[in-house]
Amino acid sequence: MRDAQRSFSIERTARRLAVAVLLPLAALAALAAAAETLPSHNTLDLRAGVLGGAWGAYFFGTNLTNKLAALTIDNTIFAWQQPTITRVSTNQPRTLGVDFTYKF
Repeated sequence: MRDAQRSFSIERTARRLAVAVLLPLAALAALAAAAETLPSHNTLDLRAGVLGGAWGAYFFGTNLTNKLAALTIDNTIFAWQQPTITRVSTNQPRTLGVDFTYKF
């Protein structure tokens, strides 16, 4: 019977510790959840080529207008001492290239 009482006491103490640790993390998550809205954007891509039997050659261009567009926003708090840092990931700049293919 003593072992059962000791086990119950340890379990109850562990639950109290878990609640004490989880509450500040939940408060931090609420602070870091500032609403951010992404603007809409359009990009122009082009691909043109020539086929000749088993081979092909293509010219391609992506983001031909070279528009800078925000794709994601992240405003996570990293540490207690740091202010909130808002990071924005953007699209790739204008890219031009040639693609060769051969089917065998």
